[in-house]
Amino acid sequence: MSEKVVDQREREELVTRFFAYLNGWDTPAGRFPNYRDRPKKYLYDYLKSANDAAATDPGLTGNMRLEFERMLGVVQKLFPNGFRKNATANTIPRVRFEAIATGTALALRQKQDLDITSEQVVAQMKEKAFDKIVVSDGANVRSKLEGRIEIVRAILVNE
Repeated sequence: MSEKVVDQREREELVTRFFAYLNGWDTPAGRFPNYRDRPKKYLYDYLKSANDAAATDPGLTGNMRLEFERMLGVVQKLFPNGFRKNATANTIPRVRFEAIATGTALALRQKQDLDITSEQVVAQMKEKAFDKIVVSDGANVRSKLEGRIEIVRAILVNE
């Protein structure tokens, strides 16, 4: 990430998006409750509720950190370019990060040991036209958000 993007707190934005979408995936109120194709309010509401939960559960942030770090380890192992589109890319698009990070964590919640190779992931991503799906055009539409996350999850659990 460039220094400018870091100064704009993009890292914090990406981590917030990861947990908001991961923890909003399967709730008693449905998937992404109150999400209205504009993530700003959804993310703000999530962050407020997560801060409240962390204040009452001292172990919560440690567990979240472990889950985040585990996801990063799997992404490093299975996605040759990490969150970047290719080896020479200098940016990490939000939509790509959301899909890979959240889809990977959901797969890990479903199946602790993912039985897939990096080569298989790359082939499946190509087959499912992942790069065309993770474009920013209409990226915040709920169905597109769900679709790109689901593609990654399904690939990793071999569905």
